[in-house]
Amino acid sequence: MHSIVTSHLYYCNSLLYGLPQYQYDRLQRYLNAAARVVCLVPKFDHITPVLRKLHWLPVRYRVMFKILLLHTFSFNFFYHRIYIIINSVLEYL
Repeated sequence: MHSIVTSHLYYCNSLLYGLPQYQYDRLQRYLNAAARVVCLVPKFDHITPVLRKLHWLPVRYRVMFKILLLHTFSFNFFYHRIYIIINSVLEYL
């Protein structure tokens, strides 16, 4: 259950940026339900401690985290490429 829900919810979740709040709430309800099933938590117990125990971010923050992570990876990749190109050009001078 854990891997099915999280993989479907987190796959390409950077595309979810800018959704209306009601869509985030809807996705959060699915995540909360999955956390309740995984940890066998009753329906009316608080879900925030369960999500923390599972190390699951709320959907809205997970989307922002994914965008920042992709931005960091792309910046590091291009910085590394530019560094290699500049060094190769400087070798010929």
